Amino acid sequence: MLWQIPFFIIIINGAVIISAFRYLEAGVIRASLILVSALISYALFIAIVKHHYYYEIELETLNRIEDELGTKRIKRKTFTNDNNKYWVLEPPQEPIPSLFTKFFRFFEIQSSHIALLIG
Repeated sequence: MLWQIPFFIIIINGAVIISAFRYLEAGVIRASLILVSALISYALFIAIVKHHYYYEIELETLNRIEDELGTKRIKRKTFTNDNNKYWVLEPPQEPIPSLFTKFFRFFEIQSSHIALLIG
């Protein structure tokens, strides 16, 4: 599931930061641990973007199959203001929506790691 990857990012980064600042005194080891944590976070971030992209593709594929069969669409997304409608009537406009925003958030997290390392 898509929500599990950010959970793993939080758990891994939390464990690395705790171990780096609580148990280790050497600055080089501390810096290398935070660098490894940043690389793992970056790899998992790419996995999130790819999973979300393929989720949108599969969602549109299922919608097209339902249209070809002439069946009623299955509700796949839930929003409180549209309880009786079926969503995703058109394919995604961008291949990867709001990629800049996701990269900005990722680098914001990594800059906090660097701030912890320096401070």
